Amino acid sequence: MNSALVLRLRLSAFFLFMTVAGSVSSVAITNFFPYALFDSWLLSVDVPSTPTQLLAFNDPTLVVKAVDEQIFWCDTRTKRCTTNPEDARTYKYVFLCGEPDSLTPIVPGKVVNALAVRECGIDGYWDVHFIILGDGSIWEWSTGNMAHDEELSIILCGLLGALAGAISSVIISWVVRRKLTRVN
Repeated sequence: MNSALVLRLRLSAFFLFMTVAGSVSSVAITNFFPYALFDSWLLSVDVPSTPTQLLAFNDPTLVVKAVDEQIFWCDTRTKRCTTNPEDARTYKYVFLCGEPDSLTPIVPGKVVNALAVRECGIDGYWDVHFIILGDGSIWEWSTGNMAHDEELSIILCGLLGALAGAISSVIISWVVRRKLTRVN
């Protein structure tokens, strides 16, 4: 066989391998990498009294028990708390299901109490974690897995990986050809 033909076949095989490897590795990294390591907790609601226990969460209402045994219903969206349960609002389309993922980002202090729930909707779930720190502040972190997000993520990462593999193999083949033309 002609050495130029052998080189073209090898470069084509390498191009195909790099495209597939880039696609597969980007999908694997997206779906299996511990996302929580690069995320952070957000300051949540400010309870008028020092909180001691997180009792329940029904989106967007967080029920908190304070040091004086008073119960507060706190809206995590407006950041307001009330002692009147009739003022609390909840969304009826969300229901609790299963155990939330235990993997969370590094906590910003000493945890006194914690609450984690998994909310489910029609197309996926949302894990919500709350913590009370030693200074009495309440922090929140959440992550979700919605059906349409997963599909889009796989398609987009696969295409980006394939593009990265194709570009790198074209650059490598161009460098190899230049070296071969200099030798000949």
